[in-house]
Amino acid sequence: MERLSSLLECLSSLECEKEGRDILRAAAAAHDVDALAYFFLKPHHFLVRVPHLIHTFPAGWGRQVLADAHAGFGALVRMGVRTVAPVDLTQRSDEDARAIMNLPDVGNRGALLTVRSAGGETGILFASANGSEIEWRRFKEEALPRLQIFLAQFHETILLVQGIAPCCAEELLSRRELECLHWCAQGKSYWETAVILGIAERTVNHHMRMVREKLQVQTNAQAVSRAYELGLMLPDEDFTSVAP
Repeated sequence: MERLSSLLECLSSLECEKEGRDILRAAAAAHDVDALAYFFLKPHHFLVRVPHLIHTFPAGWGRQVLADAHAGFGALVRMGVRTVAPVDLTQRSDEDARAIMNLPDVGNRGALLTVRSAGGETGILFASANGSEIEWRRFKEEALPRLQIFLAQFHETILLVQGIAPCCAEELLSRRELECLHWCAQGKSYWETAVILGIAERTVNHHMRMVREKLQVQTNAQAVSRAYELGLMLPDEDFTSVAP
């Protein structure tokens, strides 16, 4: 924890994005991994625009991965934007996990962590290591939780570097979208929500479609989960309507 605290102090002095590489090198050493790669993606730009990338892999790694459209890059972004909890890639056998582990200069162990701001900006951290199963188990038990904390702080600093101010719930979702999402979380159907809010059922359907699009998810259940993760759900007392 002492090493983590010193790293977070360094983050407060980060002024240029290129300086992030030195911070990541120190973080890799402090968390017992060989290399780290941080991807910063703005909302609605997933797999469309090239993300900002800071990494500690050998020189030219980022250019090779991005310019050559390596299959592992697409897999990394797909998995990163869909996941919430840290992912142990070593324990997965799906196609995306294999593609990520086949990226150049990647060790025999890998983990993927994700953090999202209220504005939808996503930070993905890929950690690569070479080690035994016992060493990797120790990393997951001791270092991985601290690395998740580090990622949250690092991502927040990158937002400041990018000139992106924190976003409140009302700036990301409209009041009506928040109301529809609230009643969806309560298990209400579109028709029931429409009755409660005094609007048409097709309007509820439209609002929920916008919620899913803004939160970059596929289902309403995922939207509710993501909203809770981002702290967007309004308190129950904000809803004075009584459900039928």
